[in-house]
Amino acid sequence: MKKIDYNKYISYILRIGVSLSFILALIGIIFSFSHNRISHIYKYTSIYSFFYINYIQHFTLTSFVFLPILILILTPLSRVIFSIFMFKQEKNTKFVYITSLVLIILLISIFIL
Repeated sequence: MKKIDYNKYISYILRIGVSLSFILALIGIIFSFSHNRISHIYKYTSIYSFFYINYIQHFTLTSFVFLPILILILTPLSRVIFSIFMFKQEKNTKFVYITSLVLIILLISIFIL
């Protein structure tokens, strides 16, 4: 039976997240300079104000500035979720519990703090 290299998949998750975030950040910077709306976009400096205003749903110019930040936040989160499934498939319950605790701490730090 061939052993699956999970580190390769984890590196793909991290590379895709960072690359997508970088590309969207470049698009946001180009759009903000081309529309001369820089002061309006950077008025909302907190990620929490971004969630409350809900720019992603309306997909405005501001969403191209804050969407890369959101993707960078979700990249390590998706890595931890993938690790939980990886440890579960390997039947390593100790690391499933430890990684689940890390996931809970990450979610608390993102949404509550």
